[in-house]
Amino acid sequence: MLEKSNNRLENDVLKNLESFKQYDWFVDWTQQKFNQDIIVYFTSSEDYRTKVASHNLLASKNHLAIAMSYKANVKILMDRIKARLKEE
Repeated sequence: MLEKSNNRLENDVLKNLESFKQYDWFVDWTQQKFNQDIIVYFTSSEDYRTKVASHNLLASKNHLAIAMSYKANVKILMDRIKARLKEE
């Protein structure tokens, strides 16, 4: 389940990055050169706003919960393994 979530997150990031390539400012943005078009896109674009909301849903609401559950389950399993090894 965690691996699927990692893959979904990676695919979302790559899809967003791919969509940014269509803009003339893409190369400048990758070189941290910010012009007016970049600023307008990242502060006013409904497209960017939608991308952020979607990614937030995947990363914060979904992936984080899965990762925390995974971590809790791993801790339980590790405690059980340690207890079992002590019995032997």
